[in-house]
Amino acid sequence: MGIRDRLKKRLGRGEAKPQPRTRPSPRPAPPPEPAGRRSSLLRAELAGAAAAPKPDAPPAADAPTPAAAAQAPAAQAPAVVNRPAPAPDVSPPDEPTPDTASASAPPPAEGEGEAEVARYTVRVLSPDGEPELLFTMRSDEFVCDGADRAGLEVPSSCRSGGCLVCCGKLIEGEVEMGEQYVLEDEDIAAGFRLLCCTELRSDAVFISHQEHEVGG
Repeated sequence: MGIRDRLKKRLGRGEAKPQPRTRPSPRPAPPPEPAGRRSSLLRAELAGAAAAPKPDAPPAADAPTPAAAAQAPAAQAPAVVNRPAPAPDVSPPDEPTPDTASASAPPPAEGEGEAEVARYTVRVLSPDGEPELLFTMRSDEFVCDGADRAGLEVPSSCRSGGCLVCCGKLIEGEVEMGEQYVLEDEDIAAGFRLLCCTELRSDAVFISHQEHEVGG
């Protein structure tokens, strides 16, 4: 059904034909105010705005002058000083004092320090047919003491050069006898020695049990 048929049908029913919409007429603009009145109103508004109190503004800090502003960064910047790096400490360590060195040094082990002391071999022969004694002794000890240290027994009694029990006769070697009280010069010249006060200066050989031979 076309548009015209639809309109005819609606008109046949008595429906009014729709009227076209009309635009409302524009509202007339108010007449312009006289120029004199507008000027007076504008002057009144400006006068009121000037008379109104202004809010309190925080006091402005003193603005630095351009010269001060230019110098401020230089004054506040920390000064940079090129300092040479410290030289490493190459000083030698402190030398220990004699007291410190002796206190820190460990005690010498047993037997150390004896290398400078000479050692000699001793043979002691017995006229009674007893086995000979053979041992090594130091040059700073007596023959009887060296035998004791070696675990051997040489005839002796007072151990102070006052008797003839330890008297022996030197057969070979070089010795040195200390202070004694019983041997005469001719006895010493004959080779008799008291073994309790005799030190060696070389390897030596003695005959023991000579107490009855002295002065004979």
